[in-house]
Amino acid sequence: MKWLTKLGSIMLISGTLIACNSEESQFSPQQVIENALQETEQASTYYGEYKMLTSIDNTDELATVKEWFQNGKRRMEMTATGENSSEELLLINDGSKMYIYNKPANSVKSFALENEMDQLGIPSPREQAEMLLESVKGSHDITIVGEEKIANRATYHIAAKAKNNKSIIGDLEVWIDKKTWMTLKSVSTTGSITFTQEYTKIDYDAKMDINTFTFDAPENVTIEEIDTSAYTPVAITEEEIKQTIGSYYKLTNTDLQLTAVTVTGKDEPRPEFSFEYERNQIPALSLIVFKQTAQQVDFGYSAEEQEQIIRGQKGTKMEMNNFRTLSWYENGLSYSVILLDPELTFEQTLNYLEEMKLEQ
Repeated sequence: MKWLTKLGSIMLISGTLIACNSEESQFSPQQVIENALQETEQASTYYGEYKMLTSIDNTDELATVKEWFQNGKRRMEMTATGENSSEELLLINDGSKMYIYNKPANSVKSFALENEMDQLGIPSPREQAEMLLESVKGSHDITIVGEEKIANRATYHIAAKAKNNKSIIGDLEVWIDKKTWMTLKSVSTTGSITFTQEYTKIDYDAKMDINTFTFDAPENVTIEEIDTSAYTPVAITEEEIKQTIGSYYKLTNTDLQLTAVTVTGKDEPRPEFSFEYERNQIPALSLIVFKQTAQQVDFGYSAEEQEQIIRGQKGTKMEMNNFRTLSWYENGLSYSVILLDPELTFEQTLNYLEEMKLEQ
């Protein structure tokens, strides 16, 4: 069900953007973004039909989606076709539980939701819009192209061009409904990958039956209940970590104070261990360690990554807006460091890593 990995993009695009009541022509592009980040009412009900097209090196994957949304509940009927595959999925969020029905396989995955806006671990539409707009504010040159019709709705066409190749979003164009400020079309291009999503129909006054968001399990279906709590970080001792992965390298510089040690996916085949450090009582960095598996493949560096020698090992350095990481493999383990303190430099962090000691 590879299309499930794209649901973050789906929800991000279909998330409601934030209204500003004045005409676009009164604002600069940057002011439009700032106003769009202000708190305001969002569309609470709509029915929509849209297409998603992913193009990678002249290979296309197309998905058509019908979507019902009302007060946080959501129903999506998706048909996806690729070069050698096709999928048909039904997703229902009834406000307390998510159901994912794979029709060809006649199987269902379900799990409880923490709140009515939670969807596959994806933030709410409000939070999605904030992340999208915040991410392009500093890294993109933003212009207002004009006003166009999408799905018979008047929209503002905004273009955001990446200033350099360190932006994971790449070049972005969005068409935003002038009245509801919902994104009705977007085109994102990063390297050889282009992702296009466009509503062909949108109805904000759609009438919805009470059963729209009720999941009726088909006959003889296999239902798999997923315990999402297994993916919630929990405290763990360092002795327990050694029992799971054996010896590992640990930060020892006196500038850093270890404040928390947690594990995610404790009962999974490959749990991830996280060490949180402060410097001068300010969160400084996170160190994440897990076993390197035989299935891991080196696909080379993305546009955001640079080769970096770390502790004598071939690793990578990535800086994307305010997100900075260092990653490498050593003695069968994968290590990643996320720099949290903006005052902490890569050079200082590399020096800390050189002082790591083997915990055994």
